[in-house]
Amino acid sequence: MNEELIPEVVEELITLQAKKILTFKEQASNSLELWDIIEQNGFTILPYIARFAQSLPTSSATIEQSFSLLKMVKTRIRHNLSEDNSTSDLLIAQEYKDST
Repeated sequence: MNEELIPEVVEELITLQAKKILTFKEQASNSLELWDIIEQNGFTILPYIARFAQSLPTSSATIEQSFSLLKMVKTRIRHNLSEDNSTSDLLIAQEYKDST
């Protein structure tokens, strides 16, 4: 985050706290809707930060599965393949892993 925005973020937090966030929570059925309502009430930075945070993965399982699959694809025989060919093999393996 740009350091110049920190005072604005603090100001939005203080203002949001003063407006009692519970009033916004009562109007929303989920967290994304809550941030839409907050944004409609003049807040701009906090909803952006919240949406960004909600888009981050909560688990590294997908990455771990990819490395596990890479381990299976890159056997000793295929160890000498070029990076492009290894990448292609990995993509093919990912595409068809559920069908085997």
